[in-house]
Amino acid sequence: MSFINRWATQRNILYLIWFIAVLGTLVSLYFSEVLFYWPCVLCWYQRVALYPLTVIIPIALLKKDYKVYMYIFALNVIGTLVSIYHNLIYYDIIQGTLGTCISGVSCTTKYVELFGFVSIPLLALAGFMAINILLIVYSTVTACLLRINTFLMIYSYSYMAMPSPILILLAILLPPAAVYMVVGLTVHFWINIALTLLGYVPGIIHAFWILFTF
Repeated sequence: MSFINRWATQRNILYLIWFIAVLGTLVSLYFSEVLFYWPCVLCWYQRVALYPLTVIIPIALLKKDYKVYMYIFALNVIGTLVSIYHNLIYYDIIQGTLGTCISGVSCTTKYVELFGFVSIPLLALAGFMAINILLIVYSTVTACLLRINTFLMIYSYSYMAMPSPILILLAILLPPAAVYMVVGLTVHFWINIALTLLGYVPGIIHAFWILFTF
């Protein structure tokens, strides 16, 4: 039983993440395959982290796998770390010391710089960070909705377990009638008649025990 449609909320966030992943994939392919802006080694590593999301997320949406954020997060963290390192090299904050970009296309090649500073590595980092933020929102929403659903379920079961006001009134005024309404002509009914005849109050106590037990 689900009181709040948790999957509907999670699905919308996954669609946003998938949109960013697809957009990043298409833009990167446009740069390399149409404009012939050849990617460097670090760009390839980031593609390895990003491209699988375009397939993993649709599968999760079809299977309603709300735990998919763990797989997405693992890939996206790798892409984010590589992207941060790439930007530090690109903007000459550090020197490439991990043996990358020593062959092939340089990691500091300036293909595009919108507004004088928005480069391809910065766009990639923005995409990874946007996915990270959405993943944090996703996991937070998942945890909150799970707690809300659990609380509502417990409350609902407690409410359903409560006897009706009519039965409570009968248990006070005519205990055997209340017991009969719950268990019928069983041994508990005859026990209640005996307890009611012996002092009435024991019959009420027994009736209330029946109401809240059966």
